[in-house]
Amino acid sequence: MGTVARINEGDWSDGTSLWRYMDIYGFLSLLTGQKLKFTNLSEFEDGFEGRMPFNNSATLNIDFSDDSKCFSRSIDEVVALTENLESIRKRTWVTSWQQSDDECSLMWRVYGSRQNGVALKTTAGNLIAALDPTNDYIVGPVKYINYILDRVSDEQNFFFTFHKQQGYFAEQEFRIALTESHESFDDNPQLIQFDLNKALEKIVLSPWAEKWQLDALKEVLRSFMLDPNLIGYSSILRVGK
Repeated sequence: MGTVARINEGDWSDGTSLWRYMDIYGFLSLLTGQKLKFTNLSEFEDGFEGRMPFNNSATLNIDFSDDSKCFSRSIDEVVALTENLESIRKRTWVTSWQQSDDECSLMWRVYGSRQNGVALKTTAGNLIAALDPTNDYIVGPVKYINYILDRVSDEQNFFFTFHKQQGYFAEQEFRIALTESHESFDDNPQLIQFDLNKALEKIVLSPWAEKWQLDALKEVLRSFMLDPNLIGYSSILRVGK
C-alpha cells in the first residue's frame, strides 16, 4: 500500500469541498477509462512551479548593516538546491482541484469550456479514497506568494511544489502530487486508476448548457450504472437569457 503525506493541514480536512472543471470530452474520458489525469509539473503555465522564490535563492543578505552576515548562503548551496528542484519538477505529476464550497464563475469560463462543460464536486477525503492506493501521494492546498518578496521557510522538496505566484490566487488550488523516485524522460500525463463511485458527490452542468445536454448525460450515467440524479444544472443564474 502507498502513503498519503498531508501538508498545510490547518487549511483543510477530509470534509473540505473540492471542484474540478472540465469539458464534456474530458468527463467522458474519465467515465470510460476510470483514470484521472496527472500533469507533469514542468508542463504547467506558471514557470515558477516547483522553483525557488528570489529570497530562497539569494546569496547576498539585503541588510548590509552587519558585514559578517552579508552572505546569507553559499552559491554552491543554491546551485545544488536549484538542480535538485529541477530534477523533482521533471518527475512530479499533479492533479488540480479548486477548494471552494460553491461553484466559481471564473473557473467555468477558464476551464469549463463554456456550453460544453461540467464540474465534478467531491470532498478531499473522498478524492483521496478514490485514487489507486498503491501509489504515494502528497496532498494539500497551494500557498500563494510573491516570488520576489516572500520566502518558503520549509525547503523540503515537496513544499516548493505547493506554492504558486500570487496572481493565481483566484484558483484556490488544492492539489495531489505524485512523485517518482527516479527522473523520467517522459513528461506525458500519467493516468491513475480512479473510482468515480467513491469520489462523486455531484456533477454540475455548465451555466450555458441546454436541456438536451442534461438529458443526454443522464442517459450516459445510466449506461455506466451511475445514478442519473447525480447530475444537474449549475446554480449560477444567467440574467436576461
